[in-house]
Amino acid sequence: MKDESIEIQSGGQIIQGIISNRQQFHLEVEITHPYIYWKESISIPAFSKPNPKHYLTDRGLEMAEALLLSCYLKIKELDGRWEAIVIMRNKLKLALNEVKSKCSSETVKTTEIVFDDFWKEFVFLNDDDLVLSDDQDFTLKLMIEVYNETGRQLFKKRLISSRLLW
Repeated sequence: MKDESIEIQSGGQIIQGIISNRQQFHLEVEITHPYIYWKESISIPAFSKPNPKHYLTDRGLEMAEALLLSCYLKIKELDGRWEAIVIMRNKLKLALNEVKSKCSSETVKTTEIVFDDFWKEFVFLNDDDLVLSDDQDFTLKLMIEVYNETGRQLFKKRLISSRLLW
């Protein structure tokens, strides 16, 4: 299926994206403006599949718009707190490496779980409406690694010589 463009407006901001995967029981949306490199997805659970309002109906477009808004809100929050998020992630990695060098594997495993739980809570400061999925957590950690190595914020578009660079 070819990517389908969608556009919504929130608080005077035009938000654009694509429906990158639209199946009967699964929907995935990626934001393309004003940010990039962030996805949201949703699936209909098995027990609800007899429901006629699957994602190939008008309900799919409504859900795609809601997912696009969620993409925007999450990445906007990340943008506003980027430096603090990077610093916290780096500190957690350092602390975990120190635990790994001094403790048993069971202690390390427990510490990893505690750090991961803390990390996911910290990213959106306990905002119940904004929750990282496992895929988004992976993407965010990758974005931080790239930022640490290059200083490049992957979720922002850059204009150089009137050309859009990704």
